[in-house]
Amino acid sequence: MGGDDSPAGIIDGALVAARHLQVALLLVGSRDLIQRQLSRHPRHRWLDIEILDTPDRIEMDEPAAAALRRKPRASIRLARTQWPTGGPRRSSVPAIPAPR
Repeated sequence: MGGDDSPAGIIDGALVAARHLQVALLLVGSRDLIQRQLSRHPRHRWLDIEILDTPDRIEMDEPAAAALRRKPRASIRLARTQWPTGGPRRSSVPAIPAPR
C-alpha cells in the first residue's frame, strides 16, 4: 500500500468512500501497518473490511518489472489477483470502490 502519506491517507480515504458509498473494502498491504492505521478509526469495525497481508514490498528505486518477478507476494501483484475478469469481488485499495 504505497503513495504519498501512505498508508494513513489511503486508509482515511478508503474509509470515507466505504461509509458514503456503502461498499466493502479489501485493504492490501502489511497487515500490522494497516491494523495500526485502522485503530485510529474506532468506527471502522462497523464496515465490511478485509485485509490481504502482503509480505513483499516494492521500493521506489526498484525497476518495476524485475521487482514483480522477484517479489511474487508484493501488494500490487496480489491486489491484481483479486480482480477476476468481469470486475472486482470487492474494492481493493488503492482502487475505486465498487458497489456491493
